[in-house]
Amino acid sequence: MADIYDRHMSRAEEAADTLPWSGRDRSTHAGNVDLAGYTRDAARELDALFRELPNPKLVMYVFPHPTGEGVHVPGYSVSFPMYEQMEYALPGEVAP
Repeated sequence: MADIYDRHMSRAEEAADTLPWSGRDRSTHAGNVDLAGYTRDAARELDALFRELPNPKLVMYVFPHPTGEGVHVPGYSVSFPMYEQMEYALPGEVAP
């Protein structure tokens, strides 16, 4: 397996050397540069660009009640958003 991997990697390097941009950006692909700021993370990107507008959660208490078949349902709380769907602000519309 190591032999197959080494052959594959050497072919990939040879192919990369033929590309016009390969010599210029070689240091960024060598692993000695932190690329965390350049990589995309969908969760972080959406939270940063499109912030959720306030949508308060309402809590409703359902009192204990019978089901009509002789079974009693205990009381419980249910939370749900005030507005039917979530709304998002445009970039720069809401302060971070």
